[in-house]
Amino acid sequence: MKATRHNGRSGKHGSYNPKHNDRQFDISHSEHIDGELALQNVYWDCYGGRRTSAETPENDESFEEVELRFYHDNYQDFVNGQNYRNECNGHSERNRSVEEIYRNKKTCPEESILQLGNIDGSASAETLMNVAETFFEQFNEQFGEHVHILDWALHVDEKTPHIHERHVFDALNVHGELAPQQDKALEALGIELPDPKKPKSKSNNRKMVFDAICRDMFLSICEEYGLAVDREPTYGGKKYLEKQDFIIENQKERLLKTNKALEEKQEQLSNVEVEISAVNTMMDCLVESAYETACDLIISPAAMYTYRTTAKFVEEGHEVSEFESGTPFGYHEKKAVKEVLNGIIGKFNKTTNRWIDILKDWFRKPERKEQNLEAMKVILWDKLENLSKTGPKDEEIHLDSEQEMTDHEVQEMQEQVAEKVQETATQMVKRRRGR
Repeated sequence: MKATRHNGRSGKHGSYNPKHNDRQFDISHSEHIDGELALQNVYWDCYGGRRTSAETPENDESFEEVELRFYHDNYQDFVNGQNYRNECNGHSERNRSVEEIYRNKKTCPEESILQLGNIDGSASAETLMNVAETFFEQFNEQFGEHVHILDWALHVDEKTPHIHERHVFDALNVHGELAPQQDKALEALGIELPDPKKPKSKSNNRKMVFDAICRDMFLSICEEYGLAVDREPTYGGKKYLEKQDFIIENQKERLLKTNKALEEKQEQLSNVEVEISAVNTMMDCLVESAYETACDLIISPAAMYTYRTTAKFVEEGHEVSEFESGTPFGYHEKKAVKEVLNGIIGKFNKTTNRWIDILKDWFRKPERKEQNLEAMKVILWDKLENLSKTGPKDEEIHLDSEQEMTDHEVQEMQEQVAEKVQETATQMVKRRRGR
């Protein structure tokens, strides 16, 4: 018998809607659903517990309402904090509500379908539910700190009994807020990449290891209930031997094959582009701060020297061109003034090289150099502190992608770059403080 556990989050119409699972629609229009058997469906959610369709009161919360309540209860602080940081950094257009987080394909709940057998032959609904409940119990014991089962439904009103189960991954972000994030949750659970020596990608990510562990757990429970299940999975008509024992014991050296090389390269390219853009954004921010500091350091001695030199020339010109008060200027007087002004201009021209030499000497003094470098370090660390708190501003973000992108893709990449810059700056500041 084939035991299956399929996962997914979204389709062509967006994130999956739980209304199908708890039958929050008119089933009379669905030919594949038996209305009488639907009364025997079993439902469970994290707030209301277990019940059958016949036992569910009319005013009971739907799965969608339960899931939204869970998101509000657990992720409202994260949403408020992120929106506040967006506004402080001039990114109010990025603000999102809890419901938008709930429906976003990256942060929405993941749905799994559990089934024993197929239309040609399957285990009974009772056996499936016993296996599933044991699986959910072990699942919670092993992953419940960062992966939360929100609801599940046993459907006996279709051709083959099956269960729809929905869960969400979460972990603390760099600001100490609980946020829905899959990879960070799996990392917090100690799940590593299939091949830690290679970069994270669609064919080398923690979710693959997590799914393999869950599949092995599900199959082992089936065998405990006396079911003979196939341990060799089938993908796209081709069979691959999954090294389950090896994954569970090591979680490091399992290499999964993929026939989507182009997608893998695109994913790697996107990750590299984000990394490069984040580095360039941070460098632009720091260089701008350093440039402003250098300008201040140069302007101060230059202004002082120019003031002193100009004052000296004016005094000299005043002595030469002094006339009696009220006397009109004649030809000779004008000629004298012109000669004085020409003399001043000539002296200014002659002092150009001297002015440059003075600046060079001023900056080359060891004590001045050390003082200036220290001032620039302070400015740069202050900028890093600001980046760690609010991230870069929109105008500071440097995108290096050479691909044509839609406005949505540009905004999404900007958010990724801003998040990467903020994360890197936070790490640098923490290391500097010795944390």
